[in-house]
This record gives sequence, structure tokens and C-alpha cells, in this order.
Amino acid sequence: MKKIIVNEDSSLSCFEDSIELNFQERSKIGMRYLDIWRNTNSSSISPAPDELIFRIVEFLPNTKKILMHKTNSLDCAVVLEGNIRLVLENQDIDLCQGDCIVQKSNPHAWVNFTSEPCKVLFFMKSQV
Repeated sequence: MKKIIVNEDSSLSCFEDSIELNFQERSKIGMRYLDIWRNTNSSSISPAPDELIFRIVEFLPNTKKILMHKTNSLDCAVVLEGNIRLVLENQDIDLCQGDCIVQKSNPHAWVNFTSEPCKVLFFMKSQV
């Protein structure tokens, strides 16, 4: 995979990434993910301090377990395929293909209540 950075002076930094693109399984919480870009070598599911993560998450169908969590990051997401429910402390928001959401360090959970997988593209930037 080719990764390109356009610098402030419009110069390019380009490099080949020889890492195989394999989804990481998190079957206990009903998801698997693929990190397309990380600017550190961290293996944490949440961004480490000063880290950027560009990730595709596939939420498995019929998720019953709700795992509320909070990350110290600014998360931008776009639903690529399917439907997903964003569970917040005081409300639920149903999202479908093309919907976007931006959230900042708030408690939340993702639930795929449908019989089809759902893919969401995330950009996460550490707030620490």
C-alpha cells in the first residue's frame, strides 16, 4: 500500500507499507478492524498520545453486547456500508450508509442491530 503525505510546502513524502492488510479480530465485542494508517507503532485499539489512526471497522451482525467506552480522542466517522447504532449516555442515534459523525472524548458504544455487517471508516486523533 502506498502512503502519501503532502507537506506544508506541497512537497510529498511517499512510502510503501509492506504490512499485510489483515483485519484484527475483536469477536468478544462483535467487531474487527483494519488500521490503514498509524503514525506510531502502538498496538492499542485507542490512539496513543499524539497519534493519528485511520481505520476501517467492521461491526458484526446482531451485536447484543453494549460496550460503553470513552477515548481521549477526536473521532470522525463515515458509515461505508450497512446500518449502525451509536449509543450515547442520553440517546441513541441510528446511522446508515453515508452518514457522518464527529465526537470528542464522550462515552459511547456502537451496536449493529441488523443481520448484515456494517463497515465504518474512522479517523481518530489523540487529544492527549
